[in-house]
Order: sequence, then structure tokens, then C-alpha cells
Amino acid sequence: ADGAAQSQLIEAKANAESIRLQAQAHKEKVELEAQGAAQALRALMQVTQDGSEERATQILLVREYIQSQKALATSSNAKVILSHDALQSSLMQAMALYGGVSKDLTNDIGEEDS
Repeated sequence: ADGAAQSQLIEAKANAESIRLQAQAHKEKVELEAQGAAQALRALMQVTQDGSEERATQILLVREYIQSQKALATSSNAKVILSHDALQSSLMQAMALYGGVSKDLTNDIGEEDS
């Protein structure tokens, strides 16, 4: 009986350590992703004409929106149905913002080459 109790204690400690290590790994993953997002935001601020944090944030949000729509469209198990008006409005907003961003980036790159 004493050996079984000792075995259970060892197993419980191993499980606790495993959970702690998984939590630490998740924490580090979230921190690295946040650092990457901050670096992307700073880089976008540098290439936009006005260096606006708001504009850079909009660019990142449009990118995320497009990626999420692509992932949703290619998934085999989950679909969201939007009304035509909602879809059209969201798509037009994303395209307008993307078009403005593309012009800003093209202008900024052209100015750097001059």
C-alpha cells in the first residue's frame, strides 16, 4: 500500500510539473507573438506617409480580416453565412482601406528610390 501511495505521489508531481511547463510555454508563446505584433506595428508606422499608429493599426486589422476570411473560406467544417449587404459592406471597406494602403506604400517606396 505504501508503494502504491508513493507511486501516485510521484505521478501527481510529474503531472503538476508537466502542467507548469505547458503553462510557461504558452506564456512565452503569447509574449513572443505580442513582441512580433509590436514590431510589425512599428515597421508599418515607418512606411506610412504620416507615421500614424492609427493607420498602421488599420493595415494590420485589414490583413487579419483578409486572413481570417481566407481561413474560413478554405475550412471544411465551419462556415459563417453573412447577408449580401453585410458582406458587400465589409468587403468594400477592406478593399478601400487596402487600396489606400497600397498607394501609401507605393508612394513611400517611390520617394525612397528618388
